[in-house]
Amino acid sequence: MPRERTIQAWNELDDPARVAVIACANADAPHPYLTSIEAAAEHEALFDGGVLAVTDGERCDGVAGLILRNLPSTGELFLVGLRGTPEATGLLVARSVAEAMHRGARTIRAGTPSAEDTSARTLVGAGFTEVDRAEILALRGPGFGLDDALELRPLTREEAADWAELFVRAFRGTPNAAVVGAQDVLASLDRGVVMGFATHEGRPVGVYELEVRGDHGWVDGIALLPAARGRGLGRRLLTAAVRLLRERGPDEIRMMVMATNTTAMALYRSAGFETIELRSVWYELTL
Repeated sequence: MPRERTIQAWNELDDPARVAVIACANADAPHPYLTSIEAAAEHEALFDGGVLAVTDGERCDGVAGLILRNLPSTGELFLVGLRGTPEATGLLVARSVAEAMHRGARTIRAGTPSAEDTSARTLVGAGFTEVDRAEILALRGPGFGLDDALELRPLTREEAADWAELFVRAFRGTPNAAVVGAQDVLASLDRGVVMGFATHEGRPVGVYELEVRGDHGWVDGIALLPAARGRGLGRRLLTAAVRLLRERGPDEIRMMVMATNTTAMALYRSAGFETIELRSVWYELTL
C-alpha cells in the first residue's frame, strides 16, 4: 500500500530520503542550491532556515528552502528553490505562508527561475505578485576609469564583526539584501572569498566581496555607506573591484543585480556591463 506523502522538515528525514530530496531539488533546476546533504545542512545553518519536502520517506514530489534570517530586521521571510509538481509546490507555498504568519512576518519573497516555471504559476495562484528580476551582468571589455579607484583594504579575521555591521548598513534598503554576522564572514573567508573595506581619505566608506569562479571574476557585493554616496565614489569602488579581480586572472567580470536597484544598474551599465542572463524572477506576498 502506498505511503502517504506529507511535508517533512530536513531534520525529520533519514539519509536515503535526503538523497531523494536532493534529486528532486536538482531536477531541471538551472541553478540548484541543494547539491548534497552537506549543502542542505549549510543552508540551514547559514540562513537560519530550513528545507521542506513533500515526501513519503522514499520518493520526493517537491522541495523548498526557507530563509528566516531577515525576519527580525526587515520582517521578510524568503522562499527559495521551490521545485516539484503543481500539487506539491502548492502544499509547500501554503506551509510557507502559515510559517510566515506564525512567525509574524510582514511579507514573503519567493524566487523562481522564470515567470513560466511551475513554481511561478503556483505563486501567482496563491496571490503572489511579481516585484523584481535578478539579472546577471558581464563586463567583457576594458570598462571605464581603471586608473581612478578607491583603495581596497583586505579584511582580517579579527575585523569580521565590524565588516558584517558595515555590510548591513551599506546594503540596508537594497532588494533581497542579506543579513550577515561575523560567523558568515569567517565562513566566506575560509572559502577563499576576497573581502575587505573600501577606504577614502583613510576611512572606511564601503565594503567589497569578490570571488573567482572558474574563468570568471564575480562581484558578489560592493556597497557604500549612505553618507559616502553621491560623490562619485561608487564608480571608483567598482573600478577598484574590477581591477582587483582582473589581477587574479579572469578577464570577464560578472555580477548579479536586482532590476529594481536602478541606481546601481545605471552605474554598472555606464561602466560597460551588459545583461547576459535572467537568473530569477521574484514574487512577493504581503501578509
